[in-house]
Amino acid sequence: MKKVLFIFCLIGTISMSAKVTYVRTRGGLFGYKYVNQTTFNNGDSNVNCSNPGWTWCRITPVNITLPDGGTVVLNENLQSVFDEIITKNITETTHSGKFIYDNKLFVRYSYNVNEDSLVVNIMTLEEAKAEGNNF
Repeated sequence: MKKVLFIFCLIGTISMSAKVTYVRTRGGLFGYKYVNQTTFNNGDSNVNCSNPGWTWCRITPVNITLPDGGTVVLNENLQSVFDEIITKNITETTHSGKFIYDNKLFVRYSYNVNEDSLVVNIMTLEEAKAEGNNF
């Protein structure tokens, strides 16, 4: 019984962080036809938006747990901040990049001109380092 209780306590103290990816493909002037968000058991979320339509590509709020125990709520307001930064950085010759937001989150983006597709990955700095990202 003590072993089971110890394992339960150990599992209960592990905080899960979430990686968020959103993909926008061939949107229209007024939004997207398909907007789907999937949240996985490990806390990661994927948001896929495609084809011209009438719905904005917005993230349902996701909590990203930081190593210090704090939390950043990724919601549509923060997504708008990221979108503004990304839009300013994408040019005719530069289609991808990365930046650190508030010394807490790592954001990587890539735009494919031929497919009119933007992929944005958001994660903690520690997760980014573990994936081999340099910053």
